[in-house]
Parts: sequence; structure tokens; C-alpha cells
Amino acid sequence: MINLIIVVIIGSFGECQGANGVIWNKLKDDFVPISSIPSFLAMQEVALARTRILEVHNFHRAPIRLTYYQERYITDFYDDNTKVTGLVGEIWNTLAEHLNFTLVVRRTDTYLGMQTENGSFSGLLGILGRNEVDVVPRVQTYTVRLEVLDFSMAFWKTRYRLYIRPQWKNDVTWMFTVFRWEVWTVVITLFLIFGMISFMFHTTTDRRPQSKQGYSLGDHLLFTFSMMCNQGNVLPALKRKSKALDVTISFFAWLILLAFSSHLISNMTNRTFIPPFTDLESLTKSTKYNVIIPGGTFPYIVFKKREKPIYNTMQEKNRVLFLDNVTEIYHKVCFSKKKKYAVFESELIKLARGRTCPLNPTGIHYFETWVASGIIKGFKYKRSIDVSIIKLHEVGIMDVLMDRWLQVKYQEDSGKDKIISVDMSQVHLVFVIWFVGVVISLIIVFIEIMSARWSR
Repeated sequence: MINLIIVVIIGSFGECQGANGVIWNKLKDDFVPISSIPSFLAMQEVALARTRILEVHNFHRAPIRLTYYQERYITDFYDDNTKVTGLVGEIWNTLAEHLNFTLVVRRTDTYLGMQTENGSFSGLLGILGRNEVDVVPRVQTYTVRLEVLDFSMAFWKTRYRLYIRPQWKNDVTWMFTVFRWEVWTVVITLFLIFGMISFMFHTTTDRRPQSKQGYSLGDHLLFTFSMMCNQGNVLPALKRKSKALDVTISFFAWLILLAFSSHLISNMTNRTFIPPFTDLESLTKSTKYNVIIPGGTFPYIVFKKREKPIYNTMQEKNRVLFLDNVTEIYHKVCFSKKKKYAVFESELIKLARGRTCPLNPTGIHYFETWVASGIIKGFKYKRSIDVSIIKLHEVGIMDVLMDRWLQVKYQEDSGKDKIISVDMSQVHLVFVIWFVGVVISLIIVFIEIMSARWSR
């Protein structure tokens, strides 16, 4: 009777398994492991055997239809568009070899598509929903798409960020940023100390009254400053009396000038990338950038639903463009001169697309989702594909393919490999300081002249 109950319960739950469960045994008047019952073990073995068949199915060269559009380094078609390579293409080539099926490749110019107002799906999602193909090799996982497909085991997690063509600017404060503020503090402190020492040494060694010595503290500081700039010497009255002070200040000035000049050229020609915005709010309020969102992507779905007020505001102000053609998207972002564009793009996919057009990210990532393949609904041996993808992760093949095709070592455009002539924006601070110095000198001269006239 107990065995019959177990059979009925397990049969009603289909694939349900409970190897670690317990059951009441009247003979022993206690709970016993369910795995100790022979009838359960027999059914357990049958269920496991059925599962193993689905996990290690040999397709015997059966055809699996795959279709996608050309996407450089992701799905590169060749041999009259009957074969595919690239990151995702090689993943499916590896699966075909491992599971022994024939990959029937078809290239299309149709993009991923979306759910229309009447509930149907357009693009590749619609083709998959009509059972015209078996696999769409790369899709972002989103629950609404489960109406027309099943997601395979995930390939990787991706994050979406805004990318723009960088504009490099020179640091106009390079004269002051050569040294950190701590170094400048030490230099200025030592300058004051040396000036005070020179003044005290002069006043103590010159026995004449202070009114007749002729040099004030300001004069000592001025002469000390000229020595530190390698443009002068000690006061004439101290030339024969302060050789040690002269050598000390000169040696210190030589070290400072050596350190300053060694970094001068690199700091003057250094260019930095200053992001024009930090988020969508600052982009909308403080810049003229428009945002391009590729069709069928995760940001596309989120923006279309207008889940946040900023999404609605940007669309009302016509600051968002929804485009499907990848070539058109990158042409606008990279080469548009009349308008400025930022594109929402996946970090990993950008590594592939960004080789010919250097783009830099701005701000933090906005969206995060998993990338997988879309498989026709109800595909019997989907479990075999999922298990094989797990194995690709376990043995490191997925990492090897990503390193090969996405070039993880690729770095954003640093702007430091471009040699350009020094322009006025890089040195105008020198002229500003000189002009300010001339103005201050003229003011001092004017004050001295007026003071001399009044004293008469």
C-alpha cells in the first residue's frame, strides 16, 4: 500500500524528485529515508535516466536553424553567409561540434525587434515566434520575451552605459599642478625661512644702526626669491659674509628647478577627458547631447515603458533617438559635426564595436541584464544546450572566446598618443601671470612716485 501511494504521488508531480525526503514506516513506528524504499529507487533511476538523455542528447547531425544580422566581432558571416564566426558565432559552432548537430546559418538584415501594440512581436523575435528559425544567438533576457522564446543558459552579465566621442582638453593650470599642494607648502615655507635667515644674519653682522643698513625684510625676501628662480644672487652686502647661505639656497633652488622642469613638458602637453555630464538629468539640463538607443536592447524597452520621469522628459523634449541600424548609430556618434550624440551601449559589446571609433563612458552604469540565446519555445533538447553552455563556462572556453573577440585588454582612448603643437590655450596662463606682474609693478611704481612727491 505504501509503495502504491509513493508511485501515485511521484507520478502526479512528473519530474519531481525527493531523494533526501523521509516517509513514515508503520513497522518501525518512525520516519525512514524515502530512498530506502525499493520502488522509489526504481522510479528515481528511471527519472534520472530520462533527465540524462535530455542533458547529453546526440543530435546525429540534425539541423538547427540559426539566424541573425551582421554584427562585427559578434556574429561575422562568411562563405556566402552560410557560416558564422565571432564571439557568439563561435559559441554556437562549439555547441554544434559538442552536441553533434548541423548549424544551418542564415543572415538577415532584420534586427531583434520588439513587442508591438497588438501584442505580437516584430523582427527576429517575430520570426522565432512563427517557428521559422530555432535559435536567435544573442538576446538580452527580459521577461516579456518569454512569450515567444525560451532563454538558454546565460553567456554573461552586461551593463549599459552612455558612451560619447571624447573631447580632450589641456590643463590650463599645469604650472601649479606640477607639484602637489604639500610640495608647494614646503617650498614656500623654506623660501620664507631662507629670507628670514638672510635678514637676521644681515642685521646681526652689520653693526651699523638699522636705519642705515639699507635693506629691509622685503629686500631679503625678494633677493631670496630671485635666487630660487636661478635669476640672481644674495644681497651685495652679504656676498663675502654668507657663503654657506648662498650655497644652501642655490643648491635648494637647483633641486626645485630640476624637479619642476622634469615634469614641465609632460604637464603642459597633457590632455584630459572631462565628462560633460554625469547622468541623464545633467545631460538634459546642462548639455546639448542627444541620446541614441539601439532598438531591441534593454534600455530601449525601459525607455519605451517610461518607468522614470526623466525617461518621459527626454522623449518629450526630443532628446532621444531610437535607431536599429548599428552603422547609422555609430556614424552619428562618431562623425556628426552639427549635433552631439551619446549612445547607450553594453560594456562588452562596446569593446567589439569601439575599435574603429574610440568612445569613452560617462557616469555610472544605468542598466544591468543577462545575455543569452533565444531558443524556439518548447524545444525538447534545450536542456542539452544549457548543460553544454555550463561546461563552456567551467572549462574556461567562454573566457577564451571573450578574450579573443572582445579584446578585454582594449583600453579607452587616452588621447595621449596624439602629438599636437602647443597652442595658446596651453601657455596663456604664463602671459596672464606676466601681465599681472607688470600691472602690480606699475602700481608699485606709481605709489612710490606719489609717496616721494608727498614727502617733499
